[in-house]
Amino acid sequence: MDVRGSEIGTDQLQGDNLRLAGPEESGVDAGHSVLDVFKDGTALRVRVPEFADPSDPHLWMKPQPMGFLVKALREGMAALTDAPLAHLMVRGEAGAGRLAPAGPPSSVLLPAQELAYRACTGEGLWLVWGPPGTGKTTVLKRAIGDLMAHGKRVLLVSATNIAVDNALSGVVKERRHADGEIVRVGPPHLREVAEDASVCLALMVRERLAEVDERRRAVAAQLVEAGERARRLEELDRGLTHFDAVIYAADRTRLDDPARSPDALKQARDRAHRDARVAVEAVTRLEEAHQAAVEAVKATEPAQADWQSHDEHHAHIAQLRTVVVDLEAKALLAGGERTAAQEHLDDLESLKGFARRRTKRDREAAHIELATARTRAEAAERKAEQARSVLARQAEAVAARLAEIGGRIAFSK
Repeated sequence: MDVRGSEIGTDQLQGDNLRLAGPEESGVDAGHSVLDVFKDGTALRVRVPEFADPSDPHLWMKPQPMGFLVKALREGMAALTDAPLAHLMVRGEAGAGRLAPAGPPSSVLLPAQELAYRACTGEGLWLVWGPPGTGKTTVLKRAIGDLMAHGKRVLLVSATNIAVDNALSGVVKERRHADGEIVRVGPPHLREVAEDASVCLALMVRERLAEVDERRRAVAAQLVEAGERARRLEELDRGLTHFDAVIYAADRTRLDDPARSPDALKQARDRAHRDARVAVEAVTRLEEAHQAAVEAVKATEPAQADWQSHDEHHAHIAQLRTVVVDLEAKALLAGGERTAAQEHLDDLESLKGFARRRTKRDREAAHIELATARTRAEAAERKAEQARSVLARQAEAVAARLAEIGGRIAFSK
């Protein structure tokens, strides 16, 4: 199925959301469940039971009910127990971590990368930031591999599948882990991760269900055979339009066989259908469990929004401080002009005799200049004082808001 230009993500195509049926919507519920979904580039590949063979196949997707994500999040949050990281953040102790005492050999990482590595392998909560191309994924690969080698458990989450796979791929290639120690939850983006049965959760589940899948295949084969026999019977019935005794005798012999009677075939088909439904239901339950794990990862989205709000508040305060500094500088300059005007007037007033009479107009101009300079300086000082007052109020409000946001963020960036 070509999905170019479609906004449908693989996360939406799990569980019992997909059905293979005919072109009419009324027949969707009577269709067949989809066993596997895999996104390969611009193509969406699905696997259905062998007996699913509608004459004009269409792939239908059932829309999720309104509020399903909110309900899932509410139930997931209700099931949460202790949250040590959140408690540290509420107490203001989240930043009191310690770097690891040593990093990898100096020839492996750059100094800044080594510092990020020591933060990953140290204690406490750390924020490691770097622009594209600075080796963040390289540091993650090394840190994850070394932490696992020391028996540590690591949870790696990201807003995109490709980011998780890029970091995971490097760890998998080093083969420093045993099968089952690395588990990729969610739809992989990279083929080497999606096809690695020792890492991909979907493949792990499929291997552990090998016996159930084998039974499903056997039942599917029986259904295919029963369908072929039913079609053959229909062809024989149509052939009776032009009855022939010899052909009839041969057909009668076949039909008299108890194992080939319509009732026996119908019973076999019904049994096969029941077994197939049991197998499909078992697979569906496992797919639903897998979807629940994917939605748990999505629960980190509110924390991302809180981090964005946190950064915006910091940027707002920084902008206000810049404005205050600018106004204070203007007030300082205006004060300097006022001082210079006062000194100029004082010099003129200190003159005596003929020199004083000769500079009468200069003194009058100096008085006007001093009054103007005082007005400007006082206005600039008032603006600076008002700006400082606004900054103080805003800083207090933002500090309270940041404390509120920090108290509910359960994940680091």
